Amino acid sequence: MRYFLALLLLSTPSLAATDSFSLSQPDKQKHFYGASAGTLVGSLVVKEVGATTLESILITSAAVMTAGLVKEATDSRFSGGDMAANGLGVMAGSVAAAIVIEI
Repeated sequence: MRYFLALLLLSTPSLAATDSFSLSQPDKQKHFYGASAGTLVGSLVVKEVGATTLESILITSAAVMTAGLVKEATDSRFSGGDMAANGLGVMAGSVAAAIVIEI
């Protein structure tokens, strides 16, 4: 899990550099909060169907990032900043899921 999060963390600045990026932008906030909520809720659901904590977080993180990638690929213009906000949201949601599941 830490390697997955490290990969996300390392790729986020390079994605953000390709676009105007600030989490104060409403569009980026929507991506961040959507990805974090999706990761948290999805991880809890996957955990309930029998996956381990690590499996549930990894499966859901991959699904949320894939959904974000598909959304960006179908937009009129690909936004690296939006993908960076998705990546940060997935990281925040993963940490929140790990805390909630283990409590």
